[in-house]
Amino acid sequence: MKKLIHFLSMSLIFLLISCSQSATEEKESSDASLTVEPKELSDVEKNLVSKTDVGMIEYFLLNGKLKEGEDLEISIEVYRNGSLETELMKTYGQIDPNLKNELISFAVRTTGDEQQFLQLVAGHTSGVSSTYQPNEVSMSSLSRLVDGKVQLELNKPLYIAMWAGTSGNTMSTGGSEDGSLPEGLDEVEVAYLYKVTLIH
Repeated sequence: MKKLIHFLSMSLIFLLISCSQSATEEKESSDASLTVEPKELSDVEKNLVSKTDVGMIEYFLLNGKLKEGEDLEISIEVYRNGSLETELMKTYGQIDPNLKNELISFAVRTTGDEQQFLQLVAGHTSGVSSTYQPNEVSMSSLSRLVDGKVQLELNKPLYIAMWAGTSGNTMSTGGSEDGSLPEGLDEVEVAYLYKVTLIH
């Protein structure tokens, strides 16, 4: 009888240890996920932004933990008449693996004597990058491509914002709410897509 009680006690201890390890592994796995979500500005923050000369800007928050060997790649894809033309300002590396409300942003402003240039400004985890592109459009819009918190998947691009423009009188894009490549890119002359990718 004593042997049976000892056996059951040991079995119970091993079961509890196993469950504890499983819960720890599950927590580590969930902690390793990385999410992106839109950042809603307070009235004070909106007022501060209005005092700058940046007319169009979207903010996002990064939260989560990178696993060993993982990195975050941020860039801007350029589409003309629906076709991918090039990729600008690709940044990666030098990132803290533990991200808590890390702010990133995408802004577009017109510049030059006759507003003939667009300045694309990407705020990322290690600073701010910008580049200039010709402004050949008469109508444009900046929109988010994620609605709420979205989890990044390894090596799958997440498109979080898009500036689109046309020289015509009308413009329509399908948009996106889950970070997938938006439909309707062939209906605009040029589009700049702010992209985040979890890489290994």
